[in-house]
Amino acid sequence: MKKQFTTLLALSTAAACMLTCTPITTSAEDSLEDLQTYDVLDSTDTLVREAWESRNNEDEMEADLYDSMSEGEIPFYEAEASSEPSELEQAAIANGMYKDTFAFGNHLCTLTNEEFHDKVYAPLSESMTYSELDSNYNLAAKDTAYAGGLCYGISSIAVLVHNGLLTPSDIQEGAETLHDVEMTPDVEALITYYNSLQVYKVVEHANIVFAGMMTKDEHTDAFLNCAARCKEKGTYFMACISSAKSGTHAMVGMDEQFGNWTFNGISYDTCILTYDSNSVQKDTKESIFSDKTCIYINSETKQYCVPAYDLTSENGGVLLDASDDDSLLTYRAPIRGTTEVNTDVSETVKWRFFSGTTKDQIDVTSTTKDGTSYDFWKACKMNYGDTIYFGKGSTFHLEKKERAQGFAFDVNGIGYRLRMEQYAESSPETPKVHDRGTKCKMDFCGDSISYTNTDTENILVSYILTYDQGTYNYEPVGSVRIALVIYPNQTATISKQDTGLAITGDGEIFVQAHPTATQKCIDEFDGTWEEFLDWFGSYFFSFVRSKDALLQFNTKDECSELLYDFDGDGKSEVMCQTSLGSKDGQGKYVSNAAQNDEDIKAITDEKNSTADYRSSSGVITEGKEFLTVFNGETGVAMDTINLPTTRGSENGVDYGDNFGNRSNRFVSDIAYLDGEKPYAIYLRGYYFGRNGKQRTSIAGISWDGTALSPTYRFDTQKGQEGYFDGAYQYVGNGNHNCTVADVDNDGKDEFITGALCMEVNDDNEFRPKWCTYLQHGDALHIGNYDPTHTGFEFFTVHEDSGTNNLSGNDITMDFGMSVIDAETGNIMFHEGASADTGRGVMANVGAGGYYQIWSAKNSARQSNGGTDFTTATSLTGKNTPSMNFRIFWDGDLYDNLLGGVEDPPKSKIYYVNITDWDSRSMSNVFNTKDYDCVAINDTKANPSLQADLFGDWREEVVCPTTDGNTLRVFSTTNTTDYKIKTLMQDPVYRSGVAAEQTAYNQPPHVGFYMGKEVFDTRTLTSIAVTTQPTKTSYVPGESFDRTGMVVKANYSDGTSEEINTYTVSEIDKDIIGEQTLTVSYLGKTTDLKITVKSVSRITAQTSKSTYYLGENIDKNTITVTAYYSDGTSSVLNSNEFEVTGFGNTLGKQTLTVTYLNKTAYLTIQLLDANIAALNKLYETSSTTSELTTAQIGSYAGDFTLEHTVKINSIPANGNTDKNSAAGFFVRFMADKQTGGGWYLTKKSDTELNVAWKNTRASSVGTIKLGETYTFRYNFTNVGNGNGATVTLTILDSSGNTVISASGLNLRNFSDTDFGKKSPITYVQIYNQANANSTSSVEFANARYYTTSEITVNGQNVALNIGCLTDMKGYAAKYSNGILTDLADITPTTTGQSTVLLQFEPDKVFIWNDMTPVDFWQKTE
Repeated sequence: MKKQFTTLLALSTAAACMLTCTPITTSAEDSLEDLQTYDVLDSTDTLVREAWESRNNEDEMEADLYDSMSEGEIPFYEAEASSEPSELEQAAIANGMYKDTFAFGNHLCTLTNEEFHDKVYAPLSESMTYSELDSNYNLAAKDTAYAGGLCYGISSIAVLVHNGLLTPSDIQEGAETLHDVEMTPDVEALITYYNSLQVYKVVEHANIVFAGMMTKDEHTDAFLNCAARCKEKGTYFMACISSAKSGTHAMVGMDEQFGNWTFNGISYDTCILTYDSNSVQKDTKESIFSDKTCIYINSETKQYCVPAYDLTSENGGVLLDASDDDSLLTYRAPIRGTTEVNTDVSETVKWRFFSGTTKDQIDVTSTTKDGTSYDFWKACKMNYGDTIYFGKGSTFHLEKKERAQGFAFDVNGIGYRLRMEQYAESSPETPKVHDRGTKCKMDFCGDSISYTNTDTENILVSYILTYDQGTYNYEPVGSVRIALVIYPNQTATISKQDTGLAITGDGEIFVQAHPTATQKCIDEFDGTWEEFLDWFGSYFFSFVRSKDALLQFNTKDECSELLYDFDGDGKSEVMCQTSLGSKDGQGKYVSNAAQNDEDIKAITDEKNSTADYRSSSGVITEGKEFLTVFNGETGVAMDTINLPTTRGSENGVDYGDNFGNRSNRFVSDIAYLDGEKPYAIYLRGYYFGRNGKQRTSIAGISWDGTALSPTYRFDTQKGQEGYFDGAYQYVGNGNHNCTVADVDNDGKDEFITGALCMEVNDDNEFRPKWCTYLQHGDALHIGNYDPTHTGFEFFTVHEDSGTNNLSGNDITMDFGMSVIDAETGNIMFHEGASADTGRGVMANVGAGGYYQIWSAKNSARQSNGGTDFTTATSLTGKNTPSMNFRIFWDGDLYDNLLGGVEDPPKSKIYYVNITDWDSRSMSNVFNTKDYDCVAINDTKANPSLQADLFGDWREEVVCPTTDGNTLRVFSTTNTTDYKIKTLMQDPVYRSGVAAEQTAYNQPPHVGFYMGKEVFDTRTLTSIAVTTQPTKTSYVPGESFDRTGMVVKANYSDGTSEEINTYTVSEIDKDIIGEQTLTVSYLGKTTDLKITVKSVSRITAQTSKSTYYLGENIDKNTITVTAYYSDGTSSVLNSNEFEVTGFGNTLGKQTLTVTYLNKTAYLTIQLLDANIAALNKLYETSSTTSELTTAQIGSYAGDFTLEHTVKINSIPANGNTDKNSAAGFFVRFMADKQTGGGWYLTKKSDTELNVAWKNTRASSVGTIKLGETYTFRYNFTNVGNGNGATVTLTILDSSGNTVISASGLNLRNFSDTDFGKKSPITYVQIYNQANANSTSSVEFANARYYTTSEITVNGQNVALNIGCLTDMKGYAAKYSNGILTDLADITPTTTGQSTVLLQFEPDKVFIWNDMTPVDFWQKTE
């Protein structure tokens, strides 16, 4: 492996080819036989190709290359020093050798991870541009220093000192010469920092890109010319070489000498004296000059050689680069650093291919600013593995004239990075087009990309554009991915603007854009990662446009405009939030419209014209906030007041953060709060805070045609209008939407925010009517679906878990979904879930019961009346319906569902789709794609509006055309048998339509029951149970099961029909024997006989009688049989019985099994925590992700853990996203959070990729599905303060090693102080697909072993132990073979410990779980 190190570095995006070389040592005699060089350069092409082929994510090529390295010691060649310097050495001494050069040689970096991070990596990354960070330039610094050496840093400092840009005292206080400098951690850090400067893009382009465009002769001339210039100036220069034996290496050019030197029969007339940090003296290990490390050149033939490295012009060696531009060494340097370089790199680019694509069949012409054009591929004289090319140009023209594989490449220029991919759209007619790609033309530069489809098939083009700070600063957006679908003969152009990116084209262009945040904004963000995603979410776009579409990267507050006839004049007004600088439809500032507020009226036009409260990232956290009402017909502002729901303190921190997220969360609706006139209701702040603060503010505002009046107020913050004692308990109970209904039938509307219902009480106060305290959620629905329940049913989903105790009671929150009685707030049905439940629907599609509910985390349930909910089996599995809008469309009184269809897949282009329940599944009945219209977003695929616009009670759908220029209104063509007034006459429906614009769009519902029996002209005479239910025998506590039961309704005309919306009375758990239940339907009843039997006794058995500390009782291993009074028996499900009595006391424990007051007992053994706790078959379902977090003991120091693994199945979706803890399959941890480990991805149907998650992911090899492997982990330095490392070895069932990877780490075991000092105590196993599908893995034969140390000195016994779990130690003394003394010396701490015995032992034993670990015996 050592032979590959420097080559791998040379292939990185950084200028690593100037940095790495294995040092050598030499004597002053300089005989070639005394030199030993090391083969550190293998086939570049092979390595790069292998790196590409092994990638799942080509954007992380560098990470894979670096991860294949390991740290190691440099093998120095030792030679005797000479007493007399050679002529060349004398010349070198005259030019500063042993004065302006370090006394020590090149070496691998020895800084600790923490020192490197604080002194090098962090400041280096902070000073990098977006495109550098986007290309992972900063990641190269550590790997080059630790795996390749510090030759570039040592050489850079020597050049700068000799040339007068640094002084020796800059490097170390008191040093008079560079040779005086002694190696200390501070000096090491400084050298490492200078070593890392080469990874900056402008330095890389000056050193590598220019060199990559030269022929060998031009390289030679560059060295000769640079040496001549520096000889005249008396300065040093950087000289970089590359050969099969040296790899790529940086030296210092000191002087130019002329003469005659012969090596291998070739004469050379020029010698460039070099200071080579790789050459060290045997005895002292000090740096020493060597004739053999000089560069010899024949100025006539352009032949050259460096004897020490066997580098010649004949054997492929390269004089890579010679530079006397000292600004490349001071660019962003830690001492007197500069921000510009003298070398003009403005037109240099590095071209890199991904996904296995190459330059074949792609012609590229580049043109520089002076008008010179180049064949890009011919101009590039040096490349890495057919993947990386170097060239120059300001503009580029690409042509792909034949159908061939699609391409994927990026171009890194100064100030920008462009990544471009092109593949054809696949279709049933041309399924292979996607693989072949299509013909095209492309013109691009740093500021724009123009793409022309010259084929006959649609092309899907994807760009990632990254720009550096400066004139174009889109922060916090660092880069943006844009995908376009381009039709044949169509051209689309993306061009950079001051505030974003403009997209232009001829005809329709399908566009999707996703910005990515800068690391700087992520690092500076004051909040959790979830909060950051929430805040940054407003930057993500997904849309369809035709031309002149501008992506401006600034945030948008949640919408809060309302359209309604507030004053009853028959025309609607528009009410919305405004500010200074806002203008009305006539171009006048809205502050001029203020009727009663003198302060607002006094604001001048000049002050309006200069107002701009946006931060650099587009967020508004300060400034004035108004509410303005506009004339809906003319757009004239009619009144402006201060926004009643105030921001409050600076940056809106009272709402829970200081970055404008929670304070800018608004919802709004229309409600007749007093039962007389409409009020605009504005709510601000519906999240719980993350900074210890939270606030909710609500206002009801009326407009009488003259002035705005904020009549009703509610606020949870003391001191604000609307606050009252106890108000704070209601904070944070809002959803991303709201709804309005008169829930108690008192003639006044209530306002439901989610978990909170507000009303105007009898004292005309705006107060909470009820609150569930279940906090924040997303979707919500209200309706009158259940005729057996009085009033409205309110449905909501939940985002929070834990406990809310603000009311004085502990309210448990567990995500999921709920149905709530809208009048009382009582929860009629609740089902928890495993995670944040974002989407959910309540509707009656006709699939069973009065209505159905389902969510993104819960299966469908049907309401059978009241609180009776059962599984809606018809809507599960493949029939799981969409989770968006319900809609009346086809005229049959049942809800249809309105959702979205992504077409083509993964394009993020969504069309509105309407489905209908056809008694078996939801079938498609309408799609806006047929009419060239799209949804307005992708996450929910909403229409612009859904409402009964034409008054026939079926609802219309409004959507934009694909070019965004036209709105189209769609109305059903289905006929209907039912005549109903327009839905807009219903106040609940009308308010729902008004609220469609607010936050997360939700559909309107009607406020009355729409069952078909309402419209039936027949009279219901009776009902009858015609088929008995399958289950008629129950035990106390069981609920009625209607499975198999058929109920029919009989009518006055002699007809009958099956019904499913009946109710059944509850079973009385206190009555044993026969019971009569009542079946009810619309006032008619019938009887149903069932039997309740008692439980006589139960028995319990378990297949798992041994547990380890930290494990929980596994009820699935316990078989409980219940015996009943009627002589029958049954085996209970694990959720039917309880198990108690399990504690943390080691040894035997008696468990009590309880079922309906009957008990049985089990005996189990609890052992101390041990690695054997892993031994188990783990299986996941679609609703689980964490399989186990096993407590395995306490392991520290150096030790080995191993177990066998058999992967029976992995998730079918092959999810490779491993950016979260849930992505790990197995990880070793200190505290259930800190740690690292391995995970799997699918390579084929029979093979699995194994990857190790360090600070970044690293692929280590492959294993086969269904076979058993031994995973062996050799841990070192665990818990000793230095950061743990791991060597992973995987053996097949025959004991052959199939994978071996060293130098792995445990992620934040090395990054955090806690991790560095903590033992390994847990192993966590996850379903790698984040609970999206099933998987099965079997662990067995888990064990621990270590190499302990026993030292005995008289009565003192010293132990060095790496683990305490199941560890036993004994010291023994014998007399004539008979044991006379025995002492328990079991260690109580890991590491070194000493025990003073009362006798001198003859033997010392160390055992682990009955396995001998170490043994000592006295020798005579």
